[in-house]
Amino acid sequence: MKILIPFNHYAQLFPHKNTALYRALRESIVEGRLESGSKLPSSRELAEIYGVSRGLVTQVYEMLMSEGYVEGKPGKGTFVAYRSDQAAGSGSSSDEPLLMSAWGRLLMESGGGAGRREEGSGVSAGNKEDSREQELLGAERRPGGAKAADAGAAGREQTGGVKQVETGTAGYAEARGTGVAKASGVKVTDAGTVGQEQTGGVKQTEAGTVGYAEAMGEGLAEGSAVKTSDAGSAGQTAALASTRARADETRSRSAGSWSADLHTPAGPGSVVFELSGTDSAAFPRQAWNRCLHEQVRSAAFLESPLRDPQGDYSLRSAIALHLRRSRSIDADPDCVAIVNGSMQAIALTMQLLVNPGDEVVVESPGYSGAVRAAAAAGGVPVDAPVDGQGIIPQPWNARLLFVTPGRQFPTGAVLPLKRRQELLRWAKERGAVIIEDDYDTEFRYAGRPLEPLKALDREGRVLFVGTFSRTMYAGLRLGYAVLPPSLVEPFRRAKQHYEPLTTGMMEQRALAAFMNSGAYERHLRRMQRVYGEKAALLRSGLTALDPAFEWMPSEAGLHIFGWWKGGAEAYRRFAAECAERGVFWRAAGPHVRCGERPAACFGFGHLSREEIGRGSAVMTEVLTETFL
Repeated sequence: MKILIPFNHYAQLFPHKNTALYRALRESIVEGRLESGSKLPSSRELAEIYGVSRGLVTQVYEMLMSEGYVEGKPGKGTFVAYRSDQAAGSGSSSDEPLLMSAWGRLLMESGGGAGRREEGSGVSAGNKEDSREQELLGAERRPGGAKAADAGAAGREQTGGVKQVETGTAGYAEARGTGVAKASGVKVTDAGTVGQEQTGGVKQTEAGTVGYAEAMGEGLAEGSAVKTSDAGSAGQTAALASTRARADETRSRSAGSWSADLHTPAGPGSVVFELSGTDSAAFPRQAWNRCLHEQVRSAAFLESPLRDPQGDYSLRSAIALHLRRSRSIDADPDCVAIVNGSMQAIALTMQLLVNPGDEVVVESPGYSGAVRAAAAAGGVPVDAPVDGQGIIPQPWNARLLFVTPGRQFPTGAVLPLKRRQELLRWAKERGAVIIEDDYDTEFRYAGRPLEPLKALDREGRVLFVGTFSRTMYAGLRLGYAVLPPSLVEPFRRAKQHYEPLTTGMMEQRALAAFMNSGAYERHLRRMQRVYGEKAALLRSGLTALDPAFEWMPSEAGLHIFGWWKGGAEAYRRFAAECAERGVFWRAAGPHVRCGERPAACFGFGHLSREEIGRGSAVMTEVLTETFL
């Protein structure tokens, strides 16, 4: 039996034959070239066809079987189990326009952000009327033409610069180093810029760019904190009542005594299981510095005053190539947008697609930043329960879904193929959009990652978001979004509306050079070993806490999540006693919006082996002495 699969093509892309064979078979199955129910060649036959070992074919078949693409029938052979119409549909991605929000439609109709702009100005060259259009766009923004309260909900300083919030939110939001766009109340200047200095630039941190991502600090102007302007109608205000109530409920739960940041670490001997840390000692400083210094020497980032709002093309191309190799995403550089942290992509998408009163599905427990972004856009966050396999698909009446299928935050659950297909079918039937956040999935210590929703999407319904804050360092405020074709121009205009001049061009080009040189992939391979050893050490140390915590299995990422088995008061006492002995961690409360069960996230990326061992020992001592 012979089958035709693109093995030779993938063999040129991947050094390992098992990866090439896996990708070739998976593509042929997903694209429908190998139909559901068709029999595959035996391991011996396929090995002879492509000149590989029989054991390698068996390994690939087992991988495909575990992911639901094929099934084995005793005595009969291996058969294709996946139907190409199980996802959103077959064929190429649809170019059908997505249903835009009122703000998004106004942005497209007015041409806001589409014109060429003069350097140092937010005014379109040759058309000063654009400034008025930008002002109107600002007045029509979320919710119902809302403006930020004078107390500074927009986080703007009088100079027009962006004010960074002093403290980050616990857990995931701080791990990203950013919060949610203050999308509901930023006043747009006559020049059409938002949070920009008079030079049209943005403030930069010592480690990288700040830009719009820093403007999205945790001081978000949420639905209940936004002052409705005279331009807003009473009907729109009423439509936001449920949103405001939900936001109030979310804040009150997040502020609960057990779920807040319990203690402030003090003393040089403290062990802090923080989510935001990466191993700076293992970072390839010399290789990265060479790329930065080359950009400084060439000053290429200063050559053109007109910068693409989507970011440097060389970096977009490098990201597209990386995603094709590592995530099976056939990304076109023209559909990739560089953002100042992935939260910018999430917030802009919410604003483009969500009208006041629209339901937005978010995971529960899940990333609280997505909830605030939805509320800022005037949407109503709808909690979707999560179990040991991730989000549970339901027939939601919503326009937008935010999901973390690769590694659910904070539990670490991996969404199985069947549920991924159900989400894609739902998006197609509802005409909805899925924001797929790929945060913290690069480092996997066991098993094989399933293909992202974006790789399975045939209808152009998935926006894939990623960040370099975990693979590089938190201060590098660079992320990316792989956009559906129909969302490219709206997203481009929305980004330019807030950021007329693309920021961080030096870092963008340096990162492109870093990736193109192969240094990035070498760094990922090395850190996978380093973090894998740390993860195993921490998990071993935490087994002594099994009487107190229900640990969620996790095969990837830089933190371990556990539910506390006792009550809230017992959890408070345990955490307080550990803090007295110099051990701290992040409570997961700000991310848990269903019930009051305490939980904790133990980040380990930045810790040494000695610190992991010492912290685990202290927690074990406290549990033994106080509770057992």
